[in-house]
Amino acid sequence: MRSFEKDLNDLKNIENIRHSLDIIYRYHDEYDYRGIQVKTLASKPDRKDSWCFTFKSNDIYHPDTLIVGANQQRSRFVILFRKQCPKRTVSLAYLITSNSIQNKKSKYSDGMFTDQGIFIQRLRKLMRQSIIFKKDILNFSITIEEQGYAKLEEKCQEHKLEFKREGDHSSIIDCYINNQRIQCKATDTTERMGSHCFHLTKTDCVEAETQIKMPYEDFDPLDFFIFIALPSNSFYIIPFRELVNRGYTKNKDSIGKSHIRITENVGWTKDYKNSFHLL
Repeated sequence: MRSFEKDLNDLKNIENIRHSLDIIYRYHDEYDYRGIQVKTLASKPDRKDSWCFTFKSNDIYHPDTLIVGANQQRSRFVILFRKQCPKRTVSLAYLITSNSIQNKKSKYSDGMFTDQGIFIQRLRKLMRQSIIFKKDILNFSITIEEQGYAKLEEKCQEHKLEFKREGDHSSIIDCYINNQRIQCKATDTTERMGSHCFHLTKTDCVEAETQIKMPYEDFDPLDFFIFIALPSNSFYIIPFRELVNRGYTKNKDSIGKSHIRITENVGWTKDYKNSFHLL
């Protein structure tokens, strides 16, 4: 997007706010902002040079929302409007010929690119056609997850720990604290006996045309889980290997668990309450 700055009067990243757009921008000759949704393409190892991206919800995107995707290697690109994507998971088969032209048999072929220069040219053209950003449809209330991040960053500053968000939405890592790889979970509810229930699942869009919720796995590249109980402002900083050893993760001998219940000052988790010294 930075290569387009000369075309634009303003450019903002709003991915941390609950909205269907990730980036909004305003042209010099337009009063309103327009916006795009950004996706990271995930590989499908069971199919040669096949990639996919997934929508978290089918009903929050305006049909004229421009969807822009790229893989981490920046070698495969896609530009589509939401109305061109009838399924929650969009699969893209890049069967490259000797001339580096994408597979014309794909129904998404007109929006698939392997040449970054051509991709940028098409993006510059189509950005003018994307949806107008409406402030009245923006929910400025921060998500539970974002509230958790904000609280965690405050605590890191208090304890003089280096906090850095992971910018790649496809990554299983949410943030880094003193270079430790962190997965965060937050809740704003308290259940019976002062307990808090946290989901322990990740999303996989590789194996099927729909989202798959599955437990974390032993080999996931994580160092700590941080479970944030917003009502009590409590942080349970649990080493990933502790969860592995207690059977919360999936492996050849265990299916893992989809939830963890933490009760304030009760059970083994109490030893990890506000244990920032571990980071």
